[in-house]
This record gives sequence, C-alpha cells and structure tokens, in this order.
Amino acid sequence: MINPVHSHKTTSAASPWARITAWQIACFFGVVALIWLNEVFDFQASLFGAAPSPGEWSCAGFLTMGVTLLGACAVFPAYRHQNNARRKAVTVCSYCRKVQDHELGWERMETFFATRLHATLSHGVCPDCGERVMRDYRCGKKNAGARETIESEIFV
Repeated sequence: MINPVHSHKTTSAASPWARITAWQIACFFGVVALIWLNEVFDFQASLFGAAPSPGEWSCAGFLTMGVTLLGACAVFPAYRHQNNARRKAVTVCSYCRKVQDHELGWERMETFFATRLHATLSHGVCPDCGERVMRDYRCGKKNAGARETIESEIFV
C-alpha cells in the first residue's frame, strides 16, 4: 500500500497576505478608536496642558469616515491579491515538470519561477527522498538516488 505524501507545512502561500490584511484592519480600527477616545478624554488637555475643549462629535465622525475610506483603499488591494493568489493554479507536466503558460505554451519550471514570479529557487532534499536515498545507499545500490538531470536555462 502506498502512503500519500503529506506536507508538514500547514500555511498556504496566501497566508502572508492574510496576515497583512488583518494587521491593516487592526491598525485602522486602532486609529478610529483613538479618534473617539480623544473626544471622550480630551488628550490634548490632559497630556499637553492645552485648554480643555468641548467634544466635537461631528468632527470625530468626519475623521472616522475619512479613516474608514482610507482604510478600505489600503486593505482592499491586499485582500484582492490574497484571493487572486488563492484562485490561481499552475499546471505542471507530470513527466518533465514544465509549466504551462497560456500565452507562451510550456516552459521549464525554473524559467517560469524566475521570470513570472521573480522567485529565487534553491535545492534541497525532502525527508522522504533523503530517507529513500540513504536506504538505497546503505543497501549498496549503484547511483543511489540518481535520477535523470533536468537541464536548466537559469541556475540559481
């Protein structure tokens, strides 16, 4: 029976965008809270010795609407990018690992990541492959772990 390979990493590629969006929302709520707390506690008078001012509730409401509008303008692009990244799927050939680009056809994975995503690729060995290669090596298998090399146009 073949056991499926499960990744130990539970975070998705979009999770940094989710965290950014959450922090942006929290910061804008904090700014709105400070606007209203200033109207209630009059921070200028208590902290800086200014003359006490009457509560200007309409001004606080206007500032709240402005901050909310700016907050929506700042949060919406990050939220939209997060959802778009979640919806995108990359088609990879099962045999040669080329990636399908709908405009250019099929191209090598290294080229795709370097040109489209501006990502730097590095090599490593997952625990499953490392265990398999070491098992083959200990059993005396010639060329343990060797596989057909993939020629790359871009080595990183």
